[in-house]
Amino acid sequence: MNAAKSDILMRIKSWTDASTELSLAQKSDISNKLIYGMINPHKETDTVFNQILVWLFEWGFPITGQYINKPVVNALYEELSTVVKATHLERKNSRLCNKIREKLND
Repeated sequence: MNAAKSDILMRIKSWTDASTELSLAQKSDISNKLIYGMINPHKETDTVFNQILVWLFEWGFPITGQYINKPVVNALYEELSTVVKATHLERKNSRLCNKIREKLND
């Protein structure tokens, strides 16, 4: 599981580096948060993903309106949204499985 989460962290880093819409300070904030997530991916990645998604929203992303080429930052935002939703479902399913186990052990 840690390898999968590390892969996602690296993919988010790639989208961040490729984004021309983010300032250098924003890229630095995201990169530092991703490094923090890589220290202990099993425990920290969900928090990191949520924090970056909130930052992007606070910074005014995704870019809305009409554009010829999709902004890279929108792809980053979409990737993070997908990951956040998936990790939420994982936690929800895990809690449900734990409750079922508890009931079976009673």
